[in-house]
This record gives sequence, C-alpha cells and structure tokens, in this order.
Amino acid sequence: MESLFGNNDNNQNQEFQRPPDVNMVNLDNLTANEIIKLAEENYETMNYERCHILYEEAIRKEPENDKVLTSYGYFLSNIKENDKAKDLLSRAIYAKPESNPKKYLYIAELFEGADSAAFYMRAIQVLTEQGEILTNAGKEHHEENGEEYDIHDIKKDLSQAYTALGELYMTDLALTEDAINICRNHLYQAIEINPTNIDAFYQLINYYLEVDDPETAAKSAVSLMEVYKEAKESGNDDFFDEYPEETYLRTAKVLIELEKFSDALVILEDLFEDNNLNMEVLYLIIYCNFNLKNYATCKELLEDFNNKQEQHCHDKEILTAKEEIEESLKTKNLAEGNDWEDVESEEHMSNSDDMELE
Repeated sequence: MESLFGNNDNNQNQEFQRPPDVNMVNLDNLTANEIIKLAEENYETMNYERCHILYEEAIRKEPENDKVLTSYGYFLSNIKENDKAKDLLSRAIYAKPESNPKKYLYIAELFEGADSAAFYMRAIQVLTEQGEILTNAGKEHHEENGEEYDIHDIKKDLSQAYTALGELYMTDLALTEDAINICRNHLYQAIEINPTNIDAFYQLINYYLEVDDPETAAKSAVSLMEVYKEAKESGNDDFFDEYPEETYLRTAKVLIELEKFSDALVILEDLFEDNNLNMEVLYLIIYCNFNLKNYATCKELLEDFNNKQEQHCHDKEILTAKEEIEESLKTKNLAEGNDWEDVESEEHMSNSDDMELE
C-alpha cells in the first residue's frame, strides 16, 4: 500500500535542478516565501512553466518550508501532476504536522475512500485546535510563531472538510456501516459551521435524492437559493470567488433534476454572463426556458447557439439534445408561450421608438 506520508529524505531535493535558461539574479535576493508569491501570481496568469521554475527555486532555498511545499503541491494537483503533488504535500505534513491545515485538505483530494477521509479528519482536528486558540485569545485573527489564524477562514475550511466527508460517505464509503447517518450528520455540521456553503447544500440535496426523499431535497434547494440570491443581492464577491464554476454548474443541474427550472436559470444566466461561449450552460438555459414554456426566448437562444456551435460546441450529446428541443419547438405556438407578452411589449416599444425617430 502506498505510504500516505512518504519519508523524510533530504536527498529528494536533488531532483530540483536550477533551470539553465533562467536568470536567477533577482531571485537570489528573495526569500522562499516571496518567491512563492511570484509563483502564485504566475499561476493566475496561467504561466505554468514559470510557476515550475519559481517553485523549484523556492524549494531549493528552503526544502523543508511547509508553506512552499504546500503551495507547490497545490499547484501541481491543479495541473494534474498528482504523484509529485502527493510527494510534496506529504513532505509538508512531515515537516509541520500541526500547522497549515490546508495541506491536509489538498492531499485528501488526491486520495480516495478511507485514505481521503483520514486526511479530512486530520484537517478537522488541526482546524479545530486553531479555532480554540482564537477562542481562548478572544480574537478573530491571531498570529503566532509565523502561523496566521483567522476564524472566518477556519470556519470555511472546516465546513468544506465536513462537506467532502459527507460526499465520501455517499460514494467511496457508501458501504460503510451507518454511512447514511454519518453522511447526513457531516453535511449538517458543514452547514452549521458555514451557513453560506453552497457546496454543502448541493451535497445535501444529492443526499436526499439518494435516500429517495425528494420533498426534503426540495426544501434544501429552497435554502440553497436563499443563500445564493442573498449573496447576489448584497454583491458578495467573496461568495462567488470561493467556488469554481463547476460547483455552480452542478448546482444548477441538480435544481433541474428537481424541476426547479426558474431557480436553475438564476445560476445559469450568471454563469453565461461570465462566459457566453460555454455551450453546455447555453444549452441548459435553453432547456430550462423550454420547460418553462418561454418559447420565444427559446427560439432566440437557439439562434445564438446555432451561430456559435460550429466553433464552440463539439459535444455530440449536447448537440443531439439541442436538436431535439428544436424539433419540439416546431410543434409549439410561440404566441402561447409564457414569455410572449413580454416580447410583444418590447417589440411594441421598439416600433414606437422607430416612429418617433422618423
């Protein structure tokens, strides 16, 4: 069985050879932590080759710096270099097991089943201990021995760890004794700690669908949309930056599964506003509008889809589903659609404007 923590062999650093084509003069004057900040900036601009160079230079400077090891491991996991990511994160854990619990969260995502759960549980333990340090100090933010503690970050990470555990007990660990109750308890714990954790709500909806309780799943969907709409109305950018696009997309899909098409549209239209070339999102918007009998809107969106599909859509399943809606739309009377009055009103206003211009 593969070791979870690797071994503490300092000879591992020999693999990090300084690239001959890089001018290291400026980097020589920087600390390892300053270099990883540069690496993270390059990651934001998707300059992955430069990221490798910077991270390896930081490792060379401080081979046992757990912040460097954790940041590099996280970068590698995001670009799917999982074996090397596991090695670096394991070294970070070995170097400082009681600090920086994010390394446990990152490495947990690279394993499956009981191994993954063990890392999440360890993350929860370290996060809980850090929370107690803040509670005892009566502070929301605290720094000690170079370690920063922030109660808001701790709660978010704790909530996400419980969410991930809940998902594991629905999937890899579903055959574990009492998995149903363990799963539910973890997800409710996640929401209790962070009531705006949209991923936890998504997993809870899935849980109730898995146990054949669509009524409670629908109630959870209502709570999810309350959180989403409140964040949107308050302009809470942190909420929308916290999760990847895929989280919001799969949330919209489970709302569609519950036939909550209007709610799904709220999320899908926001995704489409951010990226109007995401053809899966555009198809789902069309699908929701068709089910809401917004036939005029459907026709307009299908025209947009068809104009873009040659360049931007090569998914045969999506194209086939789109064609089925097109065929079904031909049998509908657009004038009977729920959105027809709005379209007619807009056309009337447009014609009035034209007459005034004339």
